[in-house]
Amino acid sequence: MSPDGAHDDDATAGSDERAVAGPSDRSEARRPLLRPPAAQAELVRRPGDAVSLVLALVALVVLSLRQPDRSRLGRDLFQLVNNLPDAAKGVFDVFYALGGGWIVLVTAGLALAIRRRRLARDLACAGLAAWVTSSVLAVLVDGGGVDEAVDAVVRTGTGPSFPLVRAATVVSLVVVAAPYLTRPLRRLGWATVAVVSLAGMYLAVGSTEDVVGGLLVGWAAGKAVLLAFGSPAGRPSTEQVRAALAELGIDAVDVRLAPERRQGATLLLADVGEGPPLSVKVLGRDQRDAQFLSKAWRWLTTKDSGPTLYLTRRQEVEHEAFVGLLAARGGAAVPEVLAAGTAGPDAALLVERRPAGRTLDRMAEDEADDALLDAIWAQVGHLRAARIAHGSLSADHLVLRDDGHGVSVTDFGRASTSAPADRLDADVAEVLAWTALLAGEERAGRAALRGAGAEVVEAALPTLQPVALTRTTRHSLPGPRKFLGGLRSSLAGALGVDEPALQELRRVKPQNLFMAVATLFAVVYLLGQISELGDLGSAFADASWGWVVLAFCFSLVPRLAGSTSLMAASPLKLQLGPTVQLQYATAFTTLATPGGYGASVMNIRYLQRRGMDVTSAVGPSLLVSWSGSLVQGALFLIALVVSGQSFDATSTLSANARTILLAVIALGVAVGVLWRLPKLRNLVVPPLQRIWATFREVFAHPRRASVLLGSAAASSLGFALCLGACLHAYGGSLSLANLVVVNIGASTLSSVVPVPGGMGVAEAAMVAGLTALGVPTDVAVPAVITHRILTFWLPPPIGWFTTRSLLDRGYL
Repeated sequence: MSPDGAHDDDATAGSDERAVAGPSDRSEARRPLLRPPAAQAELVRRPGDAVSLVLALVALVVLSLRQPDRSRLGRDLFQLVNNLPDAAKGVFDVFYALGGGWIVLVTAGLALAIRRRRLARDLACAGLAAWVTSSVLAVLVDGGGVDEAVDAVVRTGTGPSFPLVRAATVVSLVVVAAPYLTRPLRRLGWATVAVVSLAGMYLAVGSTEDVVGGLLVGWAAGKAVLLAFGSPAGRPSTEQVRAALAELGIDAVDVRLAPERRQGATLLLADVGEGPPLSVKVLGRDQRDAQFLSKAWRWLTTKDSGPTLYLTRRQEVEHEAFVGLLAARGGAAVPEVLAAGTAGPDAALLVERRPAGRTLDRMAEDEADDALLDAIWAQVGHLRAARIAHGSLSADHLVLRDDGHGVSVTDFGRASTSAPADRLDADVAEVLAWTALLAGEERAGRAALRGAGAEVVEAALPTLQPVALTRTTRHSLPGPRKFLGGLRSSLAGALGVDEPALQELRRVKPQNLFMAVATLFAVVYLLGQISELGDLGSAFADASWGWVVLAFCFSLVPRLAGSTSLMAASPLKLQLGPTVQLQYATAFTTLATPGGYGASVMNIRYLQRRGMDVTSAVGPSLLVSWSGSLVQGALFLIALVVSGQSFDATSTLSANARTILLAVIALGVAVGVLWRLPKLRNLVVPPLQRIWATFREVFAHPRRASVLLGSAAASSLGFALCLGACLHAYGGSLSLANLVVVNIGASTLSSVVPVPGGMGVAEAAMVAGLTALGVPTDVAVPAVITHRILTFWLPPPIGWFTTRSLLDRGYL
């Protein structure tokens, strides 16, 4: 059985990696086909299962969308298997029968018969999920049947269908059962998957793509069940660890689990008759997979990808042993390394003699005297002098020894030798953070200056930020950003220097990721829109480009009007240039946020960076939004009257009387609750009062109010004039009043639908409005597309650059 409980139970596997040759008594130990129940006691949810589930779903979606297309490789592979002699049909019929629905009942029944109820449940759930999902996809997705380009021999049914249901069923069972099985049974399971898949292609029940689709469905179903219910952690039994230690030349009297747990390894204690028990660290494949995922994620998100990822577990424990020996030679107090290598059931072991004591994360604040702090920094100094970066120098990796010999450093699993300065500074920042929490900022700062020196502490200040800390330390801090900000200020004051700017440690910032995703979404949608208009090129060729240029000029009016509107609503004096850039930046965020919420957030952030607090910044943003809606409503009613369009207000109100009544009642209840609950009233009323003060301040100055309302009107008229110029470009025309009605009506309708920027909805509403007013469809469609390109699709690419510019200059 393997320490990871999922994949490596072969005692003979990896024998070429063993540090010590084991005794020739393996014939005495019979290998079970199922893992013993003790190895299945603890359930875990593996990160690798989540990643593989997501990848399988993505691949399945892509493959489904490509149906019924067939790749050249897929056709060749299918023809190779399908053209096998007819004499093999009987054999392949048997193979294909192995994937029938009965296999779910049989395997689940066998699991119940041997009293593995949890396994039986997982098998039934996974098999049923795979069968149902693949059957539904077979109905919904057009698999294309037999490819006309392939001379297929259909021996069963009517031809291929996507996906292959039986392949999905068998794969789901194997994936779910794998953590409970030893290697021979796992290999038998995957062999069954292979023969069922080949049988499907031979009988022409499924093409190569259909088989792959079935495998993906089954894999996803199995991984989903493992994530939902968990799978055995598979900790090695104490007898197995004892036998493994014997292979490494250590005769243990008793082996037991250690009271503390370590992420990424299993810790045990081994009594050897005299002295303190030995510490045994066991690594399995699960730990290697988890570290690979952690390494990959860290490489993607941060500029420091951490220690080297080793290919085998033996390399990892040998590296940790080597760093421990190197640290001891450099004067650091570390556990004594006794053995490192692989032994027993392919388990990588690191055996150490650790000093008796308790880790520093279990200490109270009043126990951390100056002598202890000096001892901590002495160990940091020894490691730094040896150019060793621990990589995880949190409080739980330092032990206060019971023998009175100070502090020992443990767990060098993430350590690196000949470390660069930034990794050494990260260790200093780590210790600064948790010692400040343990002993207070002032005492921790003085101890750091005594132990490490002013130059080292100053070099670590730019690294003193949450992203540079371990998860253990970061989660122990009360409000990491605020706590570390205060600590940096305190240390900078003690050093007599200005607080330095934080070092940029992230490779990918959340806002950059958001911008990339939003841009990709916008491009994909735009390409989809253009692909649906096959005659758009010819329509553009017939356009009057003078009117298009005029439409472009009109499209600039709303951006300028939005800038002047925000400048009028703000109590602070804003510069026109950055505010215009902000309007294009908000056009970019509109692609990913429905309802204009992204624009409001950008406005608030812009005002906040100009010196306003968050609550005060909300007022101008709301004022711009609400005044724009008010002016739009007024213009819409005026345009209706001028254009002669009918609008029965009485019937509209009567039809929505119930909704209006419910809104009034809800508002009254909210006001009553607010009035009856003092705490809630004190929380809500002050910000509302500050927002109302902003409204009163603006409308108390006629010039600011007129600029605010005039800008809102100019914005609506600019959009309408742009639409009118686009109509003229293709030979159509409408009155300004009708253009205002169409534009505001389409804008209102698209804002109600929760689609970013009203994509699709606004275009359809405008075309419908124009055609209802007598504009031909062949004129309305290209005119609307041109209008949307100028007012909606062209600003976001500009907004990408303006957003970056505003961020770089500190405006956002």
